[in-house]
Amino acid sequence: DDDDDADAKKGTKRKHDDGEGQASEKKSKTPGTVFVGNISWNVTEDDVAAFFADVGTVNSARIITDENGRSKGFGYVEFDDDSVVEAAVAKAGAQLDGRALRVDYAENRKTP
Repeated sequence: DDDDDADAKKGTKRKHDDGEGQASEKKSKTPGTVFVGNISWNVTEDDVAAFFADVGTVNSARIITDENGRSKGFGYVEFDDDSVVEAAVAKAGAQLDGRALRVDYAENRKTP
């Protein structure tokens, strides 16, 4: 609605109902998924999957692209086992194609 648009333009954050009657601004983690940033434009999704293969089975590795198909330099890796996420996050700062990767817990997507 118009109030939400006005708040978005002002940069105002609204609290969202978490379904249990409590408003929450905290983002929750997505189980089994890590955010990967500072990815070189030369790196493929297969390269990212191979980089994380030593911590556990990779279900998918996605590099986010713009409307022209060019890498935005970040993506997400999903593992088949939530328990390996800690080991994946521990790889933060490791080099891939000459760049130190940023690895962190993925956050749940906001729903409109």
